[in-house]
Amino acid sequence: ELLDRYQSATPNQWSANGRQPWLTEQQRRIERQEIGETLFWLAESSRRIASRADQGMKRDLLDQCMSDNETAARFLGDAAALGIQLQRAKILDDQDNTDSARELSASFKTQLPQSATDLLMATQLMQSSPVSVGLAEQLVEKDGRNHAAWMAAGSAFWIHGQKERGLACFQMAVSLNPENSHAHWLLGRTKFDMGDLPGAIQSYRNIDRQDPAWLVSLMNLGIAQLEMGQYREAASTFTEAIDAGAINSRVWYLRADALFMLGQQADAQKDLAIFMRKTPCDEMGYRTRGEQFVPDKPQKAIADFKEALKHNPGSATAIQNISHVYSEVLNDLPQAIHWIEQLVKLDPGKAIYRTYRGVLNARDGDRESDLKDDE
Repeated sequence: ELLDRYQSATPNQWSANGRQPWLTEQQRRIERQEIGETLFWLAESSRRIASRADQGMKRDLLDQCMSDNETAARFLGDAAALGIQLQRAKILDDQDNTDSARELSASFKTQLPQSATDLLMATQLMQSSPVSVGLAEQLVEKDGRNHAAWMAAGSAFWIHGQKERGLACFQMAVSLNPENSHAHWLLGRTKFDMGDLPGAIQSYRNIDRQDPAWLVSLMNLGIAQLEMGQYREAASTFTEAIDAGAINSRVWYLRADALFMLGQQADAQKDLAIFMRKTPCDEMGYRTRGEQFVPDKPQKAIADFKEALKHNPGSATAIQNISHVYSEVLNDLPQAIHWIEQLVKLDPGKAIYRTYRGVLNARDGDRESDLKDDE
């Protein structure tokens, strides 16, 4: 839609019927940047969707991502070279072109962001890396009046455990742009994570009802109300989400939880039955449904936990749940050990995982491996 509005497919292809011939060079530069940034974030959104898609859809989405990334590069030029290259390397890696991704990553290892836009993109793309903390500090110093900069910086701090700094960033983002629903959502999530449930509830309530984020925030609001023991309010919030067309099946499970606490057992059982019939749409949904399957349908439980891993390959809870089902329900210790090995690989420094492995090895008769894990 943006390209159609501007009637331009490339930076230098100004339509004779469009408005570009009458724009100044400065106006054209602003338009080029706006189009380039839009294509970059469109590619990033598609890349994240692709990570949860089946193989056929994933291939098509990633091809489109690469096309959008290349077009964004033509519009943005050197002003966002690092962000563009970072994204391209991630797309190549997602396409299983590991060598090309590694080669590209090595080529910009010492490259510095060339602009505030480039810094914002790099901070967002490298949030899982400790490097993002330093980028975040530079970002807010360089682009301190941009609410998006504070949101990206806050997310980097939050991911790396600097929650107080993340909270301050999200508060600044809200003060700079009180109409931005995503900033309110990030602030609410951070307050919830830090135990400020009343503050989280207020932040979720500040989200515009016309914004797509509002429907997502209703679940977060209801969860906060559940945590505070406001069961009637929580049930009402989850009902509002369902009536508004919530697609996340877990909303029925959560409402069932609230109804159970209110003593409305029959209605709670109905909601739980609906939840179990529906197909989850995210990691938490599959994990939650899988946990309900464990006692009577362990194979279905394992299938759901594996689906959860497709949504989040790093989900330690899903891996641990699979190992638990094999060891405690199916009495299949070799499979249980196989999955606990995945957990150890995920975080070799976590002693509790090695302890789990040691216990399972001992139960399976491998005393030598058990003693190694005890060291």
